[in-house]
Amino acid sequence: MYDPIFFQDIPSPWRLPIIGNLHLLNLNKPHRSLISLSNKHGPLILLHLGSIPTLVVSSRDIAEEIFTKHDLTFSGRPFLTTAKKLLYNCSSISFAPQGDHWRQARKIATLELLSSRRVRSFEVLRREEVEKLVATIKDLSIANLSELMLSFANNVVCRAALGDELGDGGYGGNGGVRLHQLLSETQSLLGGFCVGDFFPGMEWIDRLRGFHGRIEKNFEEMNTFFDGVINEHLKMREKEEESGNSISGEEEKDLVHVLLRLHKAAVLHGGFLSNIDHVKAILVEAFIAGTDTSSATITWTMTELIRNPRVRKKLQEELQQATKKNSHRLIQESELEKLEYLKQVIKESLRLKPPAPLLLPHETIQACEIQGYIIPAYTRVIFNAAAISTDPNVWEKPLEFWPERFEGRDVDFKGHDFELLPFGSGRRKCPGINFAMVIVELALANLLHCFDWSIPNGMKAEDINMEEAIGITTHKKEALCLIAKPNFSLMLTFVFWLSFQLIELRMAIILEIICDTSSETITWTMTRLIRNSRVINKLQEELKQVTEGNTQSLIKKESMRLKPIAPLLLPRETIQPCKLKISTRRRPLDSQHIRKRRFVWSPNRSDEEEEKPSELRYVDSIKLCRILILDVTSTLSPYANFIFIECHNNRYVRFQRIEKIIISILAEQNIYS
Repeated sequence: MYDPIFFQDIPSPWRLPIIGNLHLLNLNKPHRSLISLSNKHGPLILLHLGSIPTLVVSSRDIAEEIFTKHDLTFSGRPFLTTAKKLLYNCSSISFAPQGDHWRQARKIATLELLSSRRVRSFEVLRREEVEKLVATIKDLSIANLSELMLSFANNVVCRAALGDELGDGGYGGNGGVRLHQLLSETQSLLGGFCVGDFFPGMEWIDRLRGFHGRIEKNFEEMNTFFDGVINEHLKMREKEEESGNSISGEEEKDLVHVLLRLHKAAVLHGGFLSNIDHVKAILVEAFIAGTDTSSATITWTMTELIRNPRVRKKLQEELQQATKKNSHRLIQESELEKLEYLKQVIKESLRLKPPAPLLLPHETIQACEIQGYIIPAYTRVIFNAAAISTDPNVWEKPLEFWPERFEGRDVDFKGHDFELLPFGSGRRKCPGINFAMVIVELALANLLHCFDWSIPNGMKAEDINMEEAIGITTHKKEALCLIAKPNFSLMLTFVFWLSFQLIELRMAIILEIICDTSSETITWTMTRLIRNSRVINKLQEELKQVTEGNTQSLIKKESMRLKPIAPLLLPRETIQPCKLKISTRRRPLDSQHIRKRRFVWSPNRSDEEEEKPSELRYVDSIKLCRILILDVTSTLSPYANFIFIECHNNRYVRFQRIEKIIISILAEQNIYS
């Protein structure tokens, strides 16, 4: 128990026996309740939450005094029941109590996991996930941004933490639904009300109401999940070492590999990570902090932009200016530094809606004096970041969304300016600020550059529900559902997306087509030549004479006429009715009566039009372009009567390239025969 003599002069509201001031808190909006209490009793107040004395700081000046003069004293963390279980005895970075273990964990985060170099190494995966996001939204009539942003942030964190093999294919995207649910439950539990945290010795109440059972179930599922992740990485590392392809620290592509390397070194030489549970604790915290902070910030910012069309238009103009040389592309990370208004918008969003409005609770590790008051050791301390960032004594029009307030003001949110503390300050500030903010900036820039956003029909901006759902992170209570209209050609967007996200797949397809079509054509041509000695003799004479005749080219065409590589091509489908005229038949066709799948084997070998259609022959001119004459040219792509690969916009590859391959190989085969 604490000695009340220490707190006798600190402003404090009247309290009830046993429960103290708990009755004054709205557990669904605790930061709002604390703002009201601070407005009434002052910027530094003492609350008795159950049997726990709690100091509440709601002023920039007091926060500055604490973080600059008494940072070490206030760097403790209370042992909370939920964090103790879900984070392996509070052995993560943010929840670890002050001491040697915490210092080692902080050092690992700063130098290994979240260094500037490491954050930059994830640039490609962030870009790819943004491209996927844009491609997904353009196909939606109404976009649920709350769900999309949570999924997007989770995919980025999955791939950064687990690697492409597990993050993209196994636990990111559709495969990450279960992980989504686990993390959501973990976040809810960590931010929930636990009786034992305020009434030590009364933990049995949490068991009776089922809260303890939820904690145990969530822990077992998360523990099983991360055991599987670690085992998969250990197997991959063993295979790499056996093949002699083991990677160094510089080449490690995901956070699990980094942590396992550090764990291996700690086992040999001693250290914080010698216990594998500490690795899992850091991973759990990374997923919760990385996913929730980013997704909540993006969603709240988009909400404010929808409610403030002037700001949205001004921001979109800045984005258009940044890409004026090529507006049909996405914003790149290298361009983010130039987007000053975007940064002002994000700062304003963080000011009004800090992701964790009460930060994480601190605890004094020794007695100290603040504002003339003696604060004893082991006092729980809450910094109300929401109150500090909307203090009317500091901010003009504090409740208005006005990004221009930061114009010409060098105010940052990384803990150096105490009027804006969305991520805390001092030793205990969030170590993942850079990782989270590059995700936020890149996503917002491209959401606003690629789309014009509007509210579904029948709604007005003032109808948007701004209620908050409280956990460790403050999310929007009701999902943000908007209509997204692309700013530029969907085709250009799609081509751009393909050029990055599917580049490996595209190259594989092209190589396969080139190899398959070339080899098949050569094989069939040689087969026909062997069966026609007259033709092969004439071809060899041409090759020996090294003339400029076109015999070889004609033979190649004739072989393709008889044996087209893909006789049925790929199926086409009309997208609207049209009438077309085939010049060789002189009768109109209505596309409504044409089967959806057209075949092209017969046009190459029409018995009516070709003399000896099944015989290998060659002539000086073969009609390559018997084109369908279209009344509506946008309905169907023209295609040739003589066609062995598709032409026009849907051709496989440029015919000239394959032709050169075939001619060179045929010449080599025949000239040396």
